[in-house]
Amino acid sequence: MKNLLSIIISGLLLFLTLGVNTAFAQCGPGPHWIDNCSAGVDIMQSHAVVKLNFDPTSCAIPNNSFTLNGPVRVLREASQDIAVSGCCSATVDGHKDVIPTEIDSMYLTDGVYTLVAGHTADPMLQRSLGDIVEDPSDSTLACSFFNVFFKIITPLGTLYNQTPVRLRATIDRVPPNTVQPNTVEYTICDPLDYCIALFTSPTLGKGTRIANLVSEVHILPVKLTSFTYSIQDNQRILLTWEVTQQENIRNYIVERSSDGVSYSAIGSISANNLNSFLYRFADNDPAEGLNFYRLRIAEDDRSSYSRTLAINFSAKDDRIVVYPVPASVEVTIFVKDNTLINKEVQLLSLDGRVLQNIKLHSPRQKIYIGNLPRGIYYLKTERGNIYKVIK
Repeated sequence: MKNLLSIIISGLLLFLTLGVNTAFAQCGPGPHWIDNCSAGVDIMQSHAVVKLNFDPTSCAIPNNSFTLNGPVRVLREASQDIAVSGCCSATVDGHKDVIPTEIDSMYLTDGVYTLVAGHTADPMLQRSLGDIVEDPSDSTLACSFFNVFFKIITPLGTLYNQTPVRLRATIDRVPPNTVQPNTVEYTICDPLDYCIALFTSPTLGKGTRIANLVSEVHILPVKLTSFTYSIQDNQRILLTWEVTQQENIRNYIVERSSDGVSYSAIGSISANNLNSFLYRFADNDPAEGLNFYRLRIAEDDRSSYSRTLAINFSAKDDRIVVYPVPASVEVTIFVKDNTLINKEVQLLSLDGRVLQNIKLHSPRQKIYIGNLPRGIYYLKTERGNIYKVIK
């Protein structure tokens, strides 16, 4: 399985950009707001920034990232006078200064990668329990803490943590609004001593360890409400995004990748006009096959990333067809363009390594892939066209 999934998640920051759920009464803000907080359910939109490292023995943070988006549902009990410890601590002192909480369900995706947490979302996962604890130095603030068990679904398989990701944030009410407008950031409790193993099984002691999870704090300072695309005249890809605020944003850099790992900037749009919240960018020369796009949102002192769009583009009829998808032992290349006969195609790994050079001798040619680990591969023609192979 280690060879099957050479991909490793080496960094994960979960931060929640939270909106108030008006279906339930709000607790706070104000002094000692936790004291009389009743039980409730908070449903919010959230983001997770995921980083991937192809070295399964490394805890280093790589340069690529994926921003996942979706809803999170949090259950909270009524405030209690109980003792807790961890990222947030409290003792029994005659004060109701603790609200027990649980991430009931979380489902975040960018269309390629999906992050799921919460026992209700997947009964195989352990419960993601936490507490909200009054700050002893400032009763208007509280420490919100979760032990998160999750699974992340990748194109090559599903990974689980068997020890929890420990996250905390400072909040001034529930549902959390924020101490700084429109953003609540949940970060790793122990960033200096952090390396969580990821396995092929959620059960402690079972499965194969194939990844390590580490952390990087990264704040998305802009409310990106949509990032979509359309194909224009079968010739170009039009990217469209909308924001509701963009304070301190300098520009939006559009980045493209052929493998979802290595990105290059292909254009930029200035954000200096604060009256403009809808943006469009046309890629007039997309590569045939799979294209990955993301936005790098540049501030004066930092950058953050949007979610990733994966777009399969073909300017004309496919010159070859690869089937079956997925395959186990061999695939067939059906050559529709006779000019490709006696030409070479390359079989590439997900990270771009050439695994095999194949000369096309006939309109239908079989390629043996039985010796390859399960995963995603690509066939690349001399013209640069890319076709996916899945084993």
